[in-house]
Amino acid sequence: MAAPRHTKPLPLLTQGVGINNRVAPHRIPFSIESGVGALEHAVDIILDRTGELVTRKGTELLQSGIFHSMYPAKHGFYIAEDRESDTAIHIASVDSLGQVQLKGIWAGLSKGKWLSYFVLEDIVFYANGTQNGVLFQDTRAPWIESEFTDNTTADMVQTPVGNHIEILSGRALVAIDNEIIYSEHGLLGITDTTRNRQRFEHRIVLMCAVQTGVFVSTTEAIYFLSGLIPSKWEIKRVANYPAIEWCREPGLVDPVKLGFKSSHLGVLFGTVEGPVVGLSDGSLHNSINKNVQMPTTCGGNQGSIMTVDDSLIIQSSGV
Repeated sequence: MAAPRHTKPLPLLTQGVGINNRVAPHRIPFSIESGVGALEHAVDIILDRTGELVTRKGTELLQSGIFHSMYPAKHGFYIAEDRESDTAIHIASVDSLGQVQLKGIWAGLSKGKWLSYFVLEDIVFYANGTQNGVLFQDTRAPWIESEFTDNTTADMVQTPVGNHIEILSGRALVAIDNEIIYSEHGLLGITDTTRNRQRFEHRIVLMCAVQTGVFVSTTEAIYFLSGLIPSKWEIKRVANYPAIEWCREPGLVDPVKLGFKSSHLGVLFGTVEGPVVGLSDGSLHNSINKNVQMPTTCGGNQGSIMTVDDSLIIQSSGV
């Protein structure tokens, strides 16, 4: 006599929390009422807040080329393109038909060098370790120079070109190898080569400023430099692993949208242990490392991260 069939629907996933690949698949929690508690692996799906699985929309090629170093503009975004012998900067916009339109702004930059940016009053500053300048809408100009005053000393020089740049309370921060060189207050084009520098043991790969200081990652660890006056920085090591170079959300983010309680804006960037949120109190919070083991390619030296509504997208490569 055959056993009776069980006809009650068996839920697959109704209250899932996303991916959990830190435990063996057979140890992922499961219940008859709600199904599995997490997924071991997922490809091209989105898990919304209710636990529903939604298929991601497809993609369409709009422009071909070797593009990198995107940054938001007032009407579109800036993007760099590696060409046969140089790198060019475009401003890109999407027309009413969904097509990407590129308008060239500047060319002749060193090929293959990624750009770091910061914005001040709608003026976007950029640097790639060899060249720098400013972008305003669809025009380009040299980095803003500051006039020397009667109090200028022999150690005062034009702010050098950095691999990574950031702005903190009226000062430009320029990272060159394992050093941060910062400009005079309110004078982004002038620095004191003797006094205005902070050295680390390893190369700097990322700087993200918040209201009270700046998060700095070297190739070995992440630090918070507390204070708005660099000569009085208090330096605290906040993570024993590094950020992924270039992998940061431009500007500030609302931590509440990412599940963190804070009355001040924070920063979001990718690390080899997953995306982290840095808050204005100097604390660093890994948003997924309890459940997700990042792939080994996240140990690479390039990446990108962004938020779309309340969804977070992170990519990295080991090139």
